[in-house]
Amino acid sequence: MKKVIASLVFGLFASGAAQADVINGSFNYLYGTGAIAPAGSITLNLNPNGTVAAHVSMVSTLSLIGVALDSNGHYVASGMPIGSDTSWGTGLGSFNSGIVCYPTNCSNDFSWVIGTTGQFTSVTQLVTGTNSAYDFWAYDVQGRQFGGVVTSVQNAVPEPGSIALFGLALLGLGAVRRKGSQAK
Repeated sequence: MKKVIASLVFGLFASGAAQADVINGSFNYLYGTGAIAPAGSITLNLNPNGTVAAHVSMVSTLSLIGVALDSNGHYVASGMPIGSDTSWGTGLGSFNSGIVCYPTNCSNDFSWVIGTTGQFTSVTQLVTGTNSAYDFWAYDVQGRQFGGVVTSVQNAVPEPGSIALFGLALLGLGAVRRKGSQAK
């Protein structure tokens, strides 16, 4: 019985872990020009399995052929529209985790997955590189390079219901243990 209760407590605790970990960014710099009105945005969401879902949305006049993140290492990308994962050396610095959409272009609104199961506990681990002044980078068919920065970070906060259930499970464990010690 104790093992069952302990498993339930562990399950409740684990299920309340980092589910709302999100980074939003904006592509607001054009190489050779300087600051511009945002040309697009990027969102990184931590998936329950420890991978990161990435979504890019650019203005409709751009045809992208690559997007990358300034991370400490190269992380595998999957679930891409068309293309493969890569690293980019650019006029704005080196970006270790990225995708390339050759021979055709990425659409202006696309998603992919970064990392392998269990690799991340927070999306902030993905943009910790020191190779550029920018967190994100995009490249279009006209050869333009766009730099992007993090505009907001939403760290995981356990929801009140999960905390309450966890507390009730702990109370139940304590009651079972107390009852067991009184019987002896």
